[in-house]
Amino acid sequence: MVIDGKLVHSKKYFYSLLSENINEQDISQKGREALEWCSLSNPKKVIQLIEEKYTVVHMVLHIAPFGMYTRLLKEHLLKQRDKGEAVFITDTDGQHYFFFIGTIVRRHDLLDNVSV
Repeated sequence: MVIDGKLVHSKKYFYSLLSENINEQDISQKGREALEWCSLSNPKKVIQLIEEKYTVVHMVLHIAPFGMYTRLLKEHLLKQRDKGEAVFITDTDGQHYFFFIGTIVRRHDLLDNVSV
């Protein structure tokens, strides 16, 4: 079974986006970027990467029950949770829930150069 599109925790795309040194001309309007990620994508690492170069301007959290895909990966996700690389909660009936996080961030190096 393919997990994470053959990528461990979306490293190829999401982590590289947060870590990349992007030219000022390539940054979205006023240095802001919108990110949507989930608590199954090693949130500790995602937060670390955000804190290195960004300030969080706005964040929205949505709780979602495991669906067909996440139920298929339950054993894998339980192992990831045990290693601290996934976060989800389990209610008293055994239903698992994870979090979608919508985040608007602003690059630290542009905070002084751009008006809000």
